[in-house]
Amino acid sequence: MENIDKIQIAEEMMTAAIVEYLEHRRYYAAINLAGVAEELYGKLLRVSGGKTMKDEVIDAALDAANAEKEGFLNRTDMKRAANYYKNAIKHMNSENDRFIRLDSETEDRYAIAEAMETRDKLSLPPNEFLDLFSEDAKKYNSENTP
Repeated sequence: MENIDKIQIAEEMMTAAIVEYLEHRRYYAAINLAGVAEELYGKLLRVSGGKTMKDEVIDAALDAANAEKEGFLNRTDMKRAANYYKNAIKHMNSENDRFIRLDSETEDRYAIAEAMETRDKLSLPPNEFLDLFSEDAKKYNSENTP
């Protein structure tokens, strides 16, 4: 048995997500791999006192909504909404969950970008796969932005 740092596991998941996306176009695998990486990076960030971008957005939305009407929104519902696609592709609780409607390539880009943002807050060194994804994202944005 070996003792493995969770950062090493997150890095492997992140690299695999990017490879699945860029080289194989296996979007659902990439969404799940990026989701695992983001969860690990996020937990590492939180235990050191930091917040993920998703946490910051949820906090801001809760503050704004609850300033108007106390208790209007809660953190659990906000997190469920923020993680909807990531969870919807990997869970099936009933026959009603058998099909999902989504733009898998867009959700994949979002999942990887979210994991990258959280990773960046940990000040980890860049790697070639992150650079390749960033280049692909820039190309996609230049071709798809009016």
